Amino acid sequence: MTTEEEFQRALDARPHDRQLRLVFADWLEERGDPRATGYRALARGGYRPFIPVGLAYQPKYAWCREGSGGEARWHDDLPSDWFDHVMTTDASLASFPTRQEAEDAAALAFEKLPAERQTALLSAGA
Repeated sequence: MTTEEEFQRALDARPHDRQLRLVFADWLEERGDPRATGYRALARGGYRPFIPVGLAYQPKYAWCREGSGGEARWHDDLPSDWFDHVMTTDASLASFPTRQEAEDAAALAFEKLPAERQTALLSAGA
């Protein structure tokens, strides 16, 4: 793949593909893109946005705060401190029109975490 559009189409087709996210993170890093480390952290932690059941009629991709919602979740809860940087208001759900917008927001929010927290999150999911 040679363009971001190609990577994003591939991620839309294979949203569970951690390896693809890691390759995309490397591609972003080669271009000096600030989302690179955040996409790497998403891949290593197995995080991906989801479409909440209640929004299925009008799909939006969302992140939720770790431990929120009560039911068991699969790869959609961001750690609370990371989630807080995705959200600008106090809420338990952050929703976006596309998977790419949700992941871009999380990737950029990752950069707002302290360096030691970034290191911990990247090594925990490795």
